[in-house]
Amino acid sequence: MIPGMGVDPAKMAEMQKISQHINGVIRVDYEAKMVTLTLSSVVPEASALLPELVGQLGGALAQQLSAFFAIKGEIIEVNKPSG
Repeated sequence: MIPGMGVDPAKMAEMQKISQHINGVIRVDYEAKMVTLTLSSVVPEASALLPELVGQLGGALAQQLSAFFAIKGEIIEVNKPSG
């Protein structure tokens, strides 16, 4: 495990073999006060990870905003795949 993170380095390395094929674009729009993250991949195994990864990142971002800045709000999930 990586101390303080609860992550097994071997499992992380296995995940990164697939996730390294994911491309990310972070768009910062200062006028709209909006940050947008877009993830994509042409590799089927990596594309299959995207719905789970998007959900995890949304939850993690919400936790950090609350913990660091006491920001409160909501997560609105749209087009969430079932299953």
